[in-house]
Amino acid sequence: MRYVKILLLNLQQVFEQRARSFVWFLLSLFGPLLMVLFWRGASTTISFSLISSYYFLLVIGGSLLMSHSEEDISLIDIQEGHLGNYLLKPFMYFFAKWTEEIPYRLLQGSFGILTLFIFVLFVHINISINFPKVLNIFIAIFLVIGGIILAQIYKTCLGFIAFWMTDAYGVFQLSDMLIFVFGGYIVPLFLFPHTVEMISYLIPFSYMIYFPVAAFVGLFNTQQLLLILLGQIVWISIFSLFYKMLLRNGLKAFTGVGQ
Repeated sequence: MRYVKILLLNLQQVFEQRARSFVWFLLSLFGPLLMVLFWRGASTTISFSLISSYYFLLVIGGSLLMSHSEEDISLIDIQEGHLGNYLLKPFMYFFAKWTEEIPYRLLQGSFGILTLFIFVLFVHINISINFPKVLNIFIAIFLVIGGIILAQIYKTCLGFIAFWMTDAYGVFQLSDMLIFVFGGYIVPLFLFPHTVEMISYLIPFSYMIYFPVAAFVGLFNTQQLLLILLGQIVWISIFSLFYKMLLRNGLKAFTGVGQ
């Protein structure tokens, strides 16, 4: 219950800064829109309805699923010493940061849903959401939840690098580039060469964004969705172990005096 109260308090704070969240959303909107325009003019055998559905759902998925908490963790909590405030409170640090991040995801995700409705109603963009079986709907919802958890715990582990690095900004930039390529932001991963596609399926970034979005487009059957869900569980378990290890060893190097 206390996590719900913390979540509601953070939600109030986020709505006080809703204009800034809307600007961040607009920045994430331009890329998919440009890709839709590109594919509309490109000569391709791929259905434009499929491509437009993917990129418009990517707008929602990118806003709803992808956490951006690593800079706050590294700069504010670790380097400025605010982590000590969390350590003295009777709840886990991960869930405290998650309740701070989730309101941003919900608000920006709602901007994405509103944008989708605007384009469907006024621009007449054809959006295809395909679920041949009812079970696929529930699996896709679990993939969304898993993507949110995986992205948050990955970005938390990434922020913990600041325990040992004075400036981790370069690492964050590298991470964003890998997510941009292997998370399906540029093109759907099935359009990559086969070798690159197989590599992207073996690393965690595709499980954060691409698979949850592609599941709603209808690119996978039930068996494939279950395997993807299993892959998410495996990666969440791996990063959970990394989280505990990094936090335990990082606290030994943490002084809490700030800059």
